[in-house]
Amino acid sequence: MSWEEISSNELECPCGEGTYTAKSFVDDWNRSERRWEMNCPKCKQVYLLHTYYEYESGKSCGSHVWVRKEHYEAVQKIKTQLVGEKEHVVNLAERRYMQAWLSYFEDAKSKKEIWRRLTEAGRLYPGLATFYSHTKHMNPETYLRREFSYKNLPKILQKLNIIDEPIQLRLRATMGLEEGLDEAENRLIREGHR
Repeated sequence: MSWEEISSNELECPCGEGTYTAKSFVDDWNRSERRWEMNCPKCKQVYLLHTYYEYESGKSCGSHVWVRKEHYEAVQKIKTQLVGEKEHVVNLAERRYMQAWLSYFEDAKSKKEIWRRLTEAGRLYPGLATFYSHTKHMNPETYLRREFSYKNLPKILQKLNIIDEPIQLRLRATMGLEEGLDEAENRLIREGHR
């Protein structure tokens, strides 16, 4: 399986004094790919190629835009901060409530009962067949420990009837960082050079 170049275009770079090359490729499976290369020495010092994904007709499509290095680095800083905050809030919650989480399922007599409690009798992910598939090669406790994650944390606290203001504050701060990251990434794309 190889990629075949189907087009190559020289386009004006962000500073306007040079060019970048945009090439399109297709493979034997009818997948397509675009590759960009900066030719302008001045822009190589100031810009980075940022790749992002959009969805068209249900398919993921990679797109490119030239962005200023300092703007890209600012987005990366927010991402790093967000990862740290998520880890911190999950670690804090684990120290305080992991045992209560495991105890919530302790008297369940079967995997199906664990699934029923975990998903509010099938109203939440995963479905029963998916749950059985996930737990086929691991014990339920390992699975429940894996489920104790950032994305599930609000649901877990609610299920355990826990109101923990420091954790709630951290969750709200983290959601604020997520919103800030979305805005910063959208700004990168909007203000970038195509």
